[in-house]
Amino acid sequence: MEIEHGKIKGDIELTSDMELNGMISGNAIVKSGAELILHGLVTKNLVVEKGGTVRLHGTVSGDVINNGGLLQVSGRIVGNLLEQSGETIITPGAKIGSRTS
Repeated sequence: MEIEHGKIKGDIELTSDMELNGMISGNAIVKSGAELILHGLVTKNLVVEKGGTVRLHGTVSGDVINNGGLLQVSGRIVGNLLEQSGETIITPGAKIGSRTS
């Protein structure tokens, strides 16, 4: 698994595993077979595609869309959580929009 501590400029499509302790200044798309462990920040939207995995401990400034992957939210989503398909787990203390679980 790649561990990133810096800033990734613009949009990114993840096709391999990454642990991010930094920032993505754009949209992030997690493709099938890839896992993102987010301790940092995504400034726009985060999309989990079918077969992808996201463990969200940090913050997403936009929306988070689960299109068929595994999504675990224990951090903060400023926008909306859109569950199209897949499995979404919201842990106690997670903050989505203006509500806290």
